[in-house]
Amino acid sequence: MNLKKIQLIPHVMVMAAAFFMGAQSVSAQDAEAKPMLRLICATSVGKGQKIVLATKSEDGKWNRLAEAELRASLVSEWLPSHAGEIHILIKQKTGLESIGHFTHPAGANQALVILIADEKAKTYRAHAVDPGKDGFDATTSLIINASEVAGTVSLGPEVVEVEAGVHLVAKPGLDENGGYRLMVQYPDPQREKQLCYDRQVIPNANSRNIIVLLPDPSVNLRVINISEFGPFE
Repeated sequence: MNLKKIQLIPHVMVMAAAFFMGAQSVSAQDAEAKPMLRLICATSVGKGQKIVLATKSEDGKWNRLAEAELRASLVSEWLPSHAGEIHILIKQKTGLESIGHFTHPAGANQALVILIADEKAKTYRAHAVDPGKDGFDATTSLIINASEVAGTVSLGPEVVEVEAGVHLVAKPGLDENGGYRLMVQYPDPQREKQLCYDRQVIPNANSRNIIVLLPDPSVNLRVINISEFGPFE
């Protein structure tokens, strides 16, 4: 009788260990499946503005996902996200107030959310991008035209037309030194192209480049160039 018990105990222990390891594996898979987002704040309302990311339940309650402190040219850490609509909230005396919203791209494990401030209204326009779907990696540049005019973007010999309100991914053509000349032009009233941005760029293998085109009364297009460092998916 005792012998049988001694023989059975290792078997039970193996089964228990297998169950425990299986549970850990499922838990890890669940964690990996949860969507994440990274905030890319091109321009901000003030300096160091604290915000809350949250979803809204059917009964009108806010379900908090994460908090962040916004400033111009911020690239946040990876934050927990949620499928569907997400609001950008600030704390007021009367409670939380929404100052912008976006939708996490369907099926995206990681999303980039580019924030552009409306300084008069004290709100944000948010542009959500699925890097995996768009093929945005360290060898390419993500261009977002948040203005009302078309922009011509030259990445070395690679030239792309970016219509107002759209985004696209382009691959720069590198020179013999491994860099490229980044130029941005816009059409004047006579449809002649005017240069508004010109700089030499040396890519970093551990980062990917984000170019945001913004409206500007003085030069028609203002260009913000942001480097986002890994880890990437």
